[in-house]
Amino acid sequence: MFRDVPLEEVLSDASTSGADWVQLYHASDSDVRRVESEGLRALRVYDLSEEVRRLPAFATEPSADRPALLDVVGGGSGRRFDWDLLGAAAPAFTFVAGGIRPENVDDLLDHRPYGIDLSSGVERGEPGLKDEAKLRRLFDRIEGKLR
Repeated sequence: MFRDVPLEEVLSDASTSGADWVQLYHASDSDVRRVESEGLRALRVYDLSEEVRRLPAFATEPSADRPALLDVVGGGSGRRFDWDLLGAAAPAFTFVAGGIRPENVDDLLDHRPYGIDLSSGVERGEPGLKDEAKLRRLFDRIEGKLR
């Protein structure tokens, strides 16, 4: 995930780490094209606020090659937007992030997102440190819902 980082640093870090994908916040169309010209795939993030009343317009229609990610203002906040905005089915090829926890993942899955992006909702104590018990509960809920 790259937020407020110069594009050259994103490309350098991706090359050094061997990443195939980069998650870009506040990306322009030219940033996405540049990332793709370097052989990477970009997951473009669309920021939402908790008070948003409709989904944002996508710069390009999400696809398998160019999926989108809906997240709450900057990511990692543990806050979520109103998932009812997704309707019966989230937009195709769109991941959802923001405030996803074992206790509420069922509500999100009712909207059939393409995928979910987890962060603080499955952490313990400090940012980045995932809690194994929370992850197990979350995946148990997902598996139960998909049966």
